Amino acid sequence: MNRILCAVLLIWLSETAGAQKSIDLSGRWNLRLDRNYADVEERWFAKTLNDDTIHLPGSMPEKLKGDPVSADTKWTASLYDSSYYFNPYMAKYRVEENFKVPFFLTSDRHYVGVAWYQKEIEIPRSWRGERIVFSMERPHIETTVWINDQEADMQNSLCVLHVYDITQLASSGKCRITVRVDNRIKDIDVGPDSHSITDHTQGNWSSIAGKIELTAIPKTYFEDIQVYPDVTYKKAVARMAVRSLAYKNAPVTITLSAEAFNSPHSHSVAPVLQTIHLSGGEIHTEMELEMGEGMLTWDEFDPALYKLTARLEQGGKSEVKEIRFGMREFTIQGK
Repeated sequence: MNRILCAVLLIWLSETAGAQKSIDLSGRWNLRLDRNYADVEERWFAKTLNDDTIHLPGSMPEKLKGDPVSADTKWTASLYDSSYYFNPYMAKYRVEENFKVPFFLTSDRHYVGVAWYQKEIEIPRSWRGERIVFSMERPHIETTVWINDQEADMQNSLCVLHVYDITQLASSGKCRITVRVDNRIKDIDVGPDSHSITDHTQGNWSSIAGKIELTAIPKTYFEDIQVYPDVTYKKAVARMAVRSLAYKNAPVTITLSAEAFNSPHSHSVAPVLQTIHLSGGEIHTEMELEMGEGMLTWDEFDPALYKLTARLEQGGKSEVKEIRFGMREFTIQGK
């Protein structure tokens, strides 16, 4: 009988912490629906879009934007029982004043296609010389961003934050952010009846449903941090990618510490420090945290988690990130 021993990272979640400079972009945005997909050719990103407004974050159906649902709505899903459309008993549910469908959670509005969102903001002068990042949680599905009339990039993901580095496009003062959201099933095709994109569970909504913000961070920053627990040797290994847009060969100091935060048992891990030199634009490094004899492990009855605090300092500027992780190992038995 073979036994495979696995050390598992339970959670790694990177969050910017500390005295972070950010602007919350929730609130009123201008909205324009693009039913004919003539947007880019007509340079809508270079115009003020004032057809309608919407309060973000939130989905278009939630904000009652889009088309009223009806028997003519083109749903994003397979209809397994088409008798709804001709069964006499269902006739009363096919009329506008009493419209219901038996195969979906029926929303009041429905929209599939391109929608444009636009907001005028003011970027503080104090942000000069910083890296400026525009981020959106839970947009659905594809987004393209313009800063004033310059395109930043396009991103397409159902599960992770859409993050745009707009450092080269944004300057202090007034700034117009335009976001094109397309919820048609194109590059991400997870099947015609996947609940993440279809109307069975109101999955194919359009808009931006989570946090929307603009953040200023130092030009030397953590590109990525991942934590790998080693339960046997009571340590956690933090693997980090550090990037610099300034390309300065000045020393970078990284300090890591960790503390249990959700358990009735307290435990702190002694801080460790490392100094590195960035000779180019990016460097990969790793550091070990000795968890010690008081290490708490995660299980379903006592889900102890640690909060790793990672601080990066260079030239009097610093960035702090928090990573949540758990210590756990399990075995898989086989023949």
